Amino acid sequence: MIFEDGRYTEWESGRRGRELYVRAEDPGEYHNRIADPRVENAVRAGEMMLRQLPPPKPGPSNRPRALLPAGEKSK
Repeated sequence: MIFEDGRYTEWESGRRGRELYVRAEDPGEYHNRIADPRVENAVRAGEMMLRQLPPPKPGPSNRPRALLPAGEKSK
């Protein structure tokens, strides 16, 4: 989910990972704020918005590459 000043992303309904970046403070998206209680409302809004969208098609393009071990390529 992209919102006015940030980006919320999750994989497999959050089971494989979640991210929230506040671009006004972190334009390069280096600091994942998902556990920060100050952005809890943004996390909930992102979760609700994603639940309203159709599920993504399965396949390698939807795998979180950041979670693969170093040097391993997605199949």
